[in-house]
Amino acid sequence: MESTSRFSLAIAVGAVCALLAVHFGDAARWPVLFGVGGLAFWALREPATGLLASLPLVFMIHPTPTEPGWREFGFVIVLAIGGSASLWQKRSVLPGFAREVWWVILGAGTVLGANIATAASHGVPTSDWMRGAIPFVFVLSLIPVFLEARSNEVFKAAWLWAAIVTAGLFSWHVVSYFVSEQLWNPYSYTFDNGTWTRLDGNTLKTTVAPVFEFKARVTQLVQQATDAFLPLGYVWGVWLVLWGRSQVIRSAGFALVILSIVAMILTYTRSMLLAAWAVGGLLMLFAAFAGAWRKVVIAALITVFTASATVAVFDLEDVYLNRIFLLRQALNAVTEKQATSSGQEAPHEERGGQAGVLPGNTVNDANVNSRMEEYQTAWSMFLESPILGQGLGIRHTISFETGHGEMLTVSVGYVHNWIFYVLMVGGGVGLLAYSLILFGPAVLVFRSLADDREQALAIIATVIALALYACFFAVFRLISFNLLLGGLWGLALAMRQDQKAVELRA
Repeated sequence: MESTSRFSLAIAVGAVCALLAVHFGDAARWPVLFGVGGLAFWALREPATGLLASLPLVFMIHPTPTEPGWREFGFVIVLAIGGSASLWQKRSVLPGFAREVWWVILGAGTVLGANIATAASHGVPTSDWMRGAIPFVFVLSLIPVFLEARSNEVFKAAWLWAAIVTAGLFSWHVVSYFVSEQLWNPYSYTFDNGTWTRLDGNTLKTTVAPVFEFKARVTQLVQQATDAFLPLGYVWGVWLVLWGRSQVIRSAGFALVILSIVAMILTYTRSMLLAAWAVGGLLMLFAAFAGAWRKVVIAALITVFTASATVAVFDLEDVYLNRIFLLRQALNAVTEKQATSSGQEAPHEERGGQAGVLPGNTVNDANVNSRMEEYQTAWSMFLESPILGQGLGIRHTISFETGHGEMLTVSVGYVHNWIFYVLMVGGGVGLLAYSLILFGPAVLVFRSLADDREQALAIIATVIALALYACFFAVFRLISFNLLLGGLWGLALAMRQDQKAVELRA
């Protein structure tokens, strides 16, 4: 069996296992573990298959697992065996690789050592520091990805296809859940002690508490609905449409564009749409300058038509008009330094009341207001320790109004913005180090645009989309984000080695 067929089979098995785990839960535990065991055994002999399968398998894990379960075990065992086997089989290459990136290893070790010391000085428990650091460890997947990409040219394209399949899984899950639960219909809720409780028909008839009706957000029900793979699905779909080398590949790109747009629209997430469409627009602009006007026009028309049709079919006009209104109002309030937080992100409508208004409260966008409070808190903590920050795992407290005269206070260890988060936990040194990590792959492949335009553009576009979307959500702390970033580093380093080899031959 050729490499392409073996790699495709590994990706397919990983995708099927992930779908079974997510859609059937514990009922599919043993079939999934059987499939995962087969992948792990296969990875012992051919590590590349494990590395490729781990991408779709990341779909089945809980994005923020508090207690690792069988899903997490299955994902980790495939990735760990694939990575370890790759390191063992290609151990003769590791000394040369270490000489190439010794400064990265030394710098990362120094920054981590300083960070754990800083965290300890600020009273951060070691367990909290570990929870804050573990997701970033998955960036180390760059080493086996680099080794496999250097030894098999097919692996580079296969890894990108594995990521594309994973984006399709995330998008499909959001769409299927939204449709199966009929989330376009408003539900009735009561509010008590900071908690929204959904009412069934019988309870609704007997309740004496104030009842509110609003459309539930899939992002509040499905953790995967805010993952970075969703906007990346659109970016990669546009990339396939514009640079696909066959009609089959371009058709797959169109399908991914449509699926990812529908999924993003159904999340009501403005920043996700901004990141996806901004980067997709840059790709279209680049292609237009290269003379591919026909493909650009088709991609743009499909984008506009799919987004408009999704809003119309699911009757989401009021949702988006309300969110635009709330955003404008909140931004104006922030500008005037008079913003207050309502503590509710979904649009509400009390029976007989005005859409978007809670009794006795000013309409404000809680998403914007809560994030502004987070940024201010993170900035204050950065100013307390501007050089090294306060360490991974440091927690801070935020309070916001519930909209019913009450205040909710929560203790969290993250900020919905990678810049403010890194400033808070790592200071100026941490921001410099993480900026190099985040943007490094794009910088490394920039010179490859002339020789390997398609893959170089895919990496650059992916990095820009990750950085932009992470300015609004804490996705940079997810395993999926860092696994993806590590893979980009591995591909970029392999492409850099290829470029050097070409220059030497010349």
